[in-house]
Amino acid sequence: MSESKDLKIHLRNIIDNYKNLEADIVKQLIFEWNPHGTTIGSNRENVWKELFERIVPKKFQVESNVFIIDSEGNRSSEVDLAIFDEQYTPYIFKHGVLKFIPIEAVAAVIECKSENKSEDVFQEWVKNIDSLRTSQDSIVRIARKIAFGSQSIDKVGGGYLNTQTASRPIKILCYISSTKNTQGHPKKGFDIVLEANKNQEEIDIIFSD
Repeated sequence: MSESKDLKIHLRNIIDNYKNLEADIVKQLIFEWNPHGTTIGSNRENVWKELFERIVPKKFQVESNVFIIDSEGNRSSEVDLAIFDEQYTPYIFKHGVLKFIPIEAVAAVIECKSENKSEDVFQEWVKNIDSLRTSQDSIVRIARKIAFGSQSIDKVGGGYLNTQTASRPIKILCYISSTKNTQGHPKKGFDIVLEANKNQEEIDIIFSD
């Protein structure tokens, strides 16, 4: 067997494995635990959480039931899932299931729903997240540099360099649908939508333009 053909077989096996994993995730999301069709919302969050833990770099932590705060005293509503950098930024407060995380550490916030909802349902949540502000006086370690507010020290070349003064988390919406999304764009305010199609047993990923 030629090396090229062997590579194609391996790639096809990898693709098939991912498709099987995708179908398994959808089956877990729509799993019904009693004869009346009642589903466990927290279990769905755990399924989404396990998916993100598979794909985000290990330097990031995925936590559920998180409150995000900023240096101006603003606090988010409870976030279903948050992806944040725990390596350099500690929790502000953590006790049992109660977690407060600074906005500077948060890379993404995730809203998990059992079904597709109208845009109005999410607008207050999106507005609440967008109201949080990163501090311009924070100290952050980045590649080859340490950033102090809007400037950074270049540890290799020396001197000060300008850096960005603010950032915001990526907003992700996850939900289950029985019909394929035909609009081709996420709900207003979200950067990415993950739509688990229970009929086709696949997850459609839709990016904001």
